[in-house]
Amino acid sequence: MFPADENQKRLADEFMLAARDMTIGFLKITQHAGDDTYAGYEEGIPAGTGTLAKVGSIHGVLTAAHVLDELPKHGKVGIVRITNRPDQPQKLKIDMELTDRLLIGIAPFNKQSGPDLGFLKLHGDVVGWLGAKGGNFFNLEKRAEIIPSRPESQPYYDALIGIVAERTQTLPDTLKDATLLEIQALFASGVARERKTDGFDLLEFETFLPPEKQPNSYQGTSGGGLWRLYLDPDEQQIRDRALIGVAFYESKLDGGMTLTCHGPKSIYSDMIARIRAHWPN
Repeated sequence: MFPADENQKRLADEFMLAARDMTIGFLKITQHAGDDTYAGYEEGIPAGTGTLAKVGSIHGVLTAAHVLDELPKHGKVGIVRITNRPDQPQKLKIDMELTDRLLIGIAPFNKQSGPDLGFLKLHGDVVGWLGAKGGNFFNLEKRAEIIPSRPESQPYYDALIGIVAERTQTLPDTLKDATLLEIQALFASGVARERKTDGFDLLEFETFLPPEKQPNSYQGTSGGGLWRLYLDPDEQQIRDRALIGVAFYESKLDGGMTLTCHGPKSIYSDMIARIRAHWPN
């Protein structure tokens, strides 16, 4: 598993610095009522991961369809951005009435084969607000022009980013009413398997971690981006990166797990075409 040495750890850190501004987590917000002595509080429950992305003037979040299907259509949803400052709590929310959604696949979703891919369109004010907070929208159209010609003989690693829900922690009393979420990047030397089902390309990403680091489930990682990091011939620098998948299903392996993702055709052909058709103006 990558990273294995100090140079690879440095490359992993460089990737996270670039990817964190394009990655968000969703939180369902639950209100806990108070009483005469306590005002009550809000609790954020991890509800999936997504990648900020754009197609032309359309900005939104690329994620799994089942993640969007389970989010409310009204009210507020919490947004989590990657940060290394847990001492500065985030209280970012979006009004779901200022969004629109496009799903490839319908409930109940075929867990192993999909289709299970979605796009949450954000209105202009939300786009500007996220941009002011440091959000960076990945240009899917620009990448679509490049990715088919990328030579896979070039050294690369694959990395999948997502919230691990079971590693949600309540912070100490100094930051009470706050929750710490772990957004984890999983690295491998490459996708283990590729397959096609009903016209959609699927990638299977395998994770093998020491038992003490392996979660029981990667729930919350659904919708997370699978990235391919292209390196120079000496593997000393990241020369380019491409979003090649969106995670939607996990299954257990001996000593690890497989995370099934929609692949690049699903993103750069099927999803882009449907976004253009759904929002023609």
